[in-house]
Amino acid sequence: MFAVNWQSLQKEVDQQNMLALLESFPRQVEEAIEIGRNFDISQIEKTDIRNLVFSGMGGSAIGGDLLKLLGTHQLKVPVEVVRNYFVPEFLSDKTLFTAFSFSGNTEETISAFKHAGEKHARRLVISSGGQLKELCREAHVPFVQIPGGRPPRTALGYLMIPILVILSRLGFFQNRDNPLGELQLYLRTAKEKYRLETETVDNPAKKLALKLVNRVPIIYSSVDMSAVGLRWKGQFSENAKVPAFQNVVPEMNHNEIVGWERVANLALEDKLQVIFLRDSQDYKRIQSRMEITETIVAKAAKSRPIRIESEGEGRLTRLFSFIYLSDFTSYYLALLNKVDPTPIPFIDVLKDTLAKIPVDEPSK
Repeated sequence: MFAVNWQSLQKEVDQQNMLALLESFPRQVEEAIEIGRNFDISQIEKTDIRNLVFSGMGGSAIGGDLLKLLGTHQLKVPVEVVRNYFVPEFLSDKTLFTAFSFSGNTEETISAFKHAGEKHARRLVISSGGQLKELCREAHVPFVQIPGGRPPRTALGYLMIPILVILSRLGFFQNRDNPLGELQLYLRTAKEKYRLETETVDNPAKKLALKLVNRVPIIYSSVDMSAVGLRWKGQFSENAKVPAFQNVVPEMNHNEIVGWERVANLALEDKLQVIFLRDSQDYKRIQSRMEITETIVAKAAKSRPIRIESEGEGRLTRLFSFIYLSDFTSYYLALLNKVDPTPIPFIDVLKDTLAKIPVDEPSK
């Protein structure tokens, strides 16, 4: 492990001070809880809701993915996450459709919002403003206002937690054992562990970032942690500006695992770094599969797979223990790569180019 002057790198590279946003995340979660508690749920007709649909893109959609995972063993109604311009045919007036868009201007989410309205779904929007806020005003759709002025990927607390609180107040989630209280306590402790001033030897995020320099991260998790793996992939791509890939067990055991046979032939052994996200509550058979998979991958790659264990008791805290580590790891990797973690130039180019193309109604 080579010596790094992290403070110097931070001043040189982090021109828009993403570090402050990461370190303020525990406070963001506390504020998000209050937003959810203060929302007037009488605006939502809660009787006879037969399915939940969450719509969003990128960093805004992860909140829906996490809510779906949280609801796997709790929710009595099916849940769908939509990352598209239009919604599934099954939507009806028995659907509670929630749109997640930090800016309020995400074109795919706006389109899905309109289509959900055509199907008479009960709609709810969480956003900092934009076109969606105006559409909600015109259509008398309940709107959850959250603070703006930051990259969407740093606003996961604002985007997800209020909806979790609102759905709990509507009776969909049973918040036994105070999961939000445990999460708040955990995040305060984790912040101290990951902060810039914590020495590398005591900072898991810094140590992990050092192992990922000049490597492509490949993240494997159980299917019950799929959204977490997706978050890791997105954070590496947007913050550290490196491609990253993600898959889940057991699905990858039926296809992708075979691809490791030719890693050496492709001269990729020293360019890939596999990370296994291991949750203590994963199904025992899944844990066995991950052990075997880790052994197979270790033989194929020069670098030993890295195993990350979840922390915390409740499912919500365990999810966020992975997420908060990925936020800081991708940030420190950005510093090591000497790229500002905040700008996303390729996405900006895509959006600017797309803005010149007329918008058509999507064909189904």
